[in-house]
Amino acid sequence: MTLHVHVVAHQDDWMLFHGDEAARHLADPSRPVVFIHTTAGDAGESDGWWEARELATVMAVRQRLGNPPLLISRPKVKGHGLQRYSCGHAVLYFLRCADGGKQGRGFDVHRHRSLSRLRDQGKALPAVDGSSRYRSWDDLCSTLARIVVRERRAHHPRVLATATWIHCGDYAASTNPGDHADHQATAEAVRQFAAAKGYGRAWFLTYCSRDQPANLSPAEAAAKLQLFRHYGEELGRLMGAAAGLNADEWAWWGLKSYARYQQPGSNDPPRPDPA
Repeated sequence: MTLHVHVVAHQDDWMLFHGDEAARHLADPSRPVVFIHTTAGDAGESDGWWEARELATVMAVRQRLGNPPLLISRPKVKGHGLQRYSCGHAVLYFLRCADGGKQGRGFDVHRHRSLSRLRDQGKALPAVDGSSRYRSWDDLCSTLARIVVRERRAHHPRVLATATWIHCGDYAASTNPGDHADHQATAEAVRQFAAAKGYGRAWFLTYCSRDQPANLSPAEAAAKLQLFRHYGEELGRLMGAAAGLNADEWAWWGLKSYARYQQPGSNDPPRPDPA
């Protein structure tokens, strides 16, 4: 059995950049799939935006699975209170760290804290709901690593380290230039543990895939769009029609999915060569 873990900064990142693979994983009930979101995706807003994005993400997954029962819990992982949702064979975690903005400078409402400043300056990073506080970069990275181990053990003994795959935005500027700072920091956090633990890695292009030609089949694109549409419809219901399906984002990234794969047991090169 293979465990697939999608680790992203913002709620819709996996839908836009590796939604085709996520849809494929969700379509196979014999394989558990986990989604981990490092930030609240709040963009400095405090009007219910991040709460709506979180709920819309959960509902997108649940609708894709045919609306199975939804279980909600607040597990402690390395002392951090996390939000966990489980439905069918899918599990979603939300760390709810403060959004850093595209440049990683953060926002006034959270004293300009961000994943980037946690990594580069050691500035503690709070969860937007006050549920937790990450005091060091290692604290965040080890928490992510522990979540993966926790979910692997939940399926023990059927899931081995070598049968675990992490799907994430590409950490390398040489292959994934011009990325969002939160994407970069999340990928760097995954890079801190994934290879050492023996996991396979799928490193996806993010913003720069806008300049690549469409490469998804009609069936892959349709499955990806279904997830993104569910998300947009729920977001529109919660926050108003203007917040619904983002047609521009779909036009930029919807028909594309580009990744490089590192097999279990291999190392991640610091500067991989562009394809």
